[in-house]
Amino acid sequence: MEQQHLIHRQSWHITATTTNALALQAKVAGLVQSNELQKQLSDAFDALVSPQEWLVLERLDIQLHNLPEEELEPRLIEQVVRQVREQLEHQKAKLLSSNYTAENSTVNFSAEERTLKALCYFLKNGVLPWWYEVSGHEAFETDILKSFEWVGNAAPATVSGAVRAQVQSALASATGARRLVNQFSDNILAGTVSLLLSAAGAAAKADALAAYREFESIIQAQNKQAFQHKLFELKVLFLANISAAAPAINSWLTAMIKQLEAEQVTALLEAVFKSKLLKSFVKEQVVPQKREFIQIISEKQTIALTPEATDNNKERIAEGVVIKNAGLILAAPFLPGLFSACKLMSESKLIYVDKAIALLHYLVFGHLDYREYETLLNKVLCGVTETENIALVTELSEAEKQHVEELLRAMISHWGALKNTSPDGLREGFLQRRGNLIRKEETWLLQVEQNTLDILLQQLPWTISYLKLPWMKELLRTDWA
Repeated sequence: MEQQHLIHRQSWHITATTTNALALQAKVAGLVQSNELQKQLSDAFDALVSPQEWLVLERLDIQLHNLPEEELEPRLIEQVVRQVREQLEHQKAKLLSSNYTAENSTVNFSAEERTLKALCYFLKNGVLPWWYEVSGHEAFETDILKSFEWVGNAAPATVSGAVRAQVQSALASATGARRLVNQFSDNILAGTVSLLLSAAGAAAKADALAAYREFESIIQAQNKQAFQHKLFELKVLFLANISAAAPAINSWLTAMIKQLEAEQVTALLEAVFKSKLLKSFVKEQVVPQKREFIQIISEKQTIALTPEATDNNKERIAEGVVIKNAGLILAAPFLPGLFSACKLMSESKLIYVDKAIALLHYLVFGHLDYREYETLLNKVLCGVTETENIALVTELSEAEKQHVEELLRAMISHWGALKNTSPDGLREGFLQRRGNLIRKEETWLLQVEQNTLDILLQQLPWTISYLKLPWMKELLRTDWA
């Protein structure tokens, strides 16, 4: 089986005399990108790990001492490969001699652990980690379901316990629960609930789980399809927060009833309050003026769900996120016109950001089959915080699609070097470009993967080096050298 190895970012620091510095820099760059070095590193990585395991290191430093320029080519490659191999062998040996830990800067794990760690990372941060790339969302979900099965049936006890704890942590806030419900199929939701139930186990008080199951049966009996996703979100929140010391049933039921009350589902509320078990957690009052049901938390069992996590994502984003739509930056000067034509703006403010994010995906790929983890650049261009949840848009009007096509044709018309290029040709040649999006303090840096077509960028009649549209929160700098 051919193995996949990823090096997220390389940084080389060279000391040389001023007379030959530029020439030496070019020579080293050529060696670093050479097929020979890539092949030898790949062979070393193949020998270190099997196709069934993954070794992830956040950082690896090597130091090459004095290398004569005339011997640079053979000795640089030989020393790089040797030192990388030695350090990786040392790191792996340390891991195998220590106990498994859920969080570690250097981690050796199976394919199933890797998938679930990537899922948890996405639920918390809204993006996938740099070391995990999906070929398509359906394949991602297939891998998740296989990993759930592995945790339940085949994983070592210490590993399965750590993985369950990570999933619980990722879903303990409303952000994580909502992201799960918004971005994944019912099969994934059901599998997640099953995993959380098994994780709760003895930690859950019997009466809390009994109340949870009774409420679930009431909802299913009422068959209110309109509320299923919201109820699933709250169900996940409850199961992720349950503990032996203080079950979250009170806060969970309160949130449930608030949602039902907001939707004026009287029959469901009546069924809840007829249950002796549920009534022991939640009381009922009738306000004479409005005749509405209001719930009061039992004072002896009050608990809050896990609060929203603070935005600690900036440090993680600083390492960069791999994206597949880096060329979208080329369309930036045309976006105010597109959003205005689609009636997504009020004065200079972008109001309908979910629709705007969907339009940008359609602009690049010509379809709406997307997930939030593919939209980081879209979010930045729409002034949306990277961790903010988005709702998926599944349909555009014919008028909106036409406005997108008009934008593409306008780009081609203004960029004379493209000549007779079609809109799809522009998409495939420039917009669908891989890149790396990195947070630099209060700005963003977009690094775009190069292509032979990039010679046409010399005739681009507008600038993309620095961008801050009226509604954007931060400056975006582009490196398309």
